[in-house]
Amino acid sequence: MKPDHVLSLLLVFSTGCASSNNLLAPRFDDDSGNMIVAYEDALVLARPVPHLSTSARDYVYLGPVEVTRNGVPRYYLWVGVTSTVDRSFTGEPPLRPVKLSLKLDGETLDLPLDAWEYDSGGFPYATVTPVLASLRAPVSFDDLERLQDEHLEGVTLHAEDGLTADFDRWRGRWPEWQLMAQDAGMGFIVDAQ
Repeated sequence: MKPDHVLSLLLVFSTGCASSNNLLAPRFDDDSGNMIVAYEDALVLARPVPHLSTSARDYVYLGPVEVTRNGVPRYYLWVGVTSTVDRSFTGEPPLRPVKLSLKLDGETLDLPLDAWEYDSGGFPYATVTPVLASLRAPVSFDDLERLQDEHLEGVTLHAEDGLTADFDRWRGRWPEWQLMAQDAGMGFIVDAQ
């Protein structure tokens, strides 16, 4: 894929564009040596857990992240799993996902999940509730191209033991990813001068 196509490919999950640039400034993580760029807000999906609570929910935060090391950018969806459900009285553990399935116009895009390990300073996105799992799903430009043209209907998290959890849109819109590429050109290489 040619670098000049990056601007158009970074407009993903375009159910609406943010009205303002909420791109955070590139942040250098001293411990990992990575330059990390994310947006101010993530997309939030939720699922009710009626057998444990009538009003509490489990949540998934999804947000684009660019991680640049030695001038080489990599793109991820950050996946933050949170909950307002008190599971202490049942002993039921929260889901520990290993795969993310994005439901796109009747089709599914499966992405493997790994621990988020690029930022010793915390998480790339703020959450309202404590993060139970901080994960990353690597995305390619082909994935971004597919996501750009299709509507996100929901996501499913898959645990190693076969358990799954479906989440639907709770709040938020996908920001204008093209701003990420415009500010960097293809990667956030900061001029030291």
